Amino acid sequence: MLYVENSRGGDISVIDRKTHEVVRTIPLGQDDHPDDIVASSDGKTLYLNCLKPVSGHLTMDAASDNSEILAVSIETEKILWRKQFRGQVGHMIISPDNRYLYVALYDMYYLLRLDTRTQEVAYIPVHVMGGHGVRLSPDSRRLYLGSILFGEMNVIDLETDSVIQRLYFRDPVRPFDITADEQTAYVQTSWLHGFHVVDLKDGRTRKTIALPPLPPETPEPKIWPNTVDHGLVLTPDGRRMICVATTGGYVAIYSTPELDLIGTINVGVQPNWVITDKTGEIAYVSSRISNTISVISITEGREIKRIDVGDYPQRMWITG
Repeated sequence: MLYVENSRGGDISVIDRKTHEVVRTIPLGQDDHPDDIVASSDGKTLYLNCLKPVSGHLTMDAASDNSEILAVSIETEKILWRKQFRGQVGHMIISPDNRYLYVALYDMYYLLRLDTRTQEVAYIPVHVMGGHGVRLSPDSRRLYLGSILFGEMNVIDLETDSVIQRLYFRDPVRPFDITADEQTAYVQTSWLHGFHVVDLKDGRTRKTIALPPLPPETPEPKIWPNTVDHGLVLTPDGRRMICVATTGGYVAIYSTPELDLIGTINVGVQPNWVITDKTGEIAYVSSRISNTISVISITEGREIKRIDVGDYPQRMWITG
């Protein structure tokens, strides 16, 4: 199954990956506006980090100082527990043993770690505010954290809870991915229509790749966070990379490490995130204005199906 969190709808769309149909919707709560979703590796529990809206604010997903993590049973679709904590959430990742959730925090110089067994919360100090994107190293000993406010990425040693490397960029860091050998990072930044290729050993940007040009009438993103592109992922074998052109309404597929453009595929309005299945043959792209999920054949370079989901879909997770 594919689980899609609908940030403004406050629910989860459940998609059968064989039929590409929404089979049901899991409600969360009137004041629960999820920003990310992950699942335990045994396929029993969904975890969502939710912004708590400001009462009476004109924008329904305006965030207060507190956030909440929800645990939802996949079998019963009931909420198992809630944990509220200080900080505005960014993206989230789960450890392979399902023990810990690591959550980027926007408004604090910390990374949040939550114990899924005890719901105990710990704050790991970092050098940036604006925590946004997160990735775990293949051995789960290091976490990479990008800042949506600062042009910086921190590499955190999770055994010592300390920052062991700082990578610097001209502009705020948006989605990124790292190679399995931790030699290279591919990084999107604000204002950039493309991505940077970064040597993780010395922290230097080796080159910047421009995505295919946007149409001349494409408006420049003048409002923070100045998003041109948002969403980038490597296939599990590391041989392909899918990049989301948010303002262009398409995804681009590149070979890696050659970085040859294989092709582009039109998707919905304002695509914002992309994931792949375990085979690396299928990608799923969420478009948050058209409220759709595009099912992409990476090998064929085409959209197989476009699925209507809930209000403002963003992050996704596959189980099974």
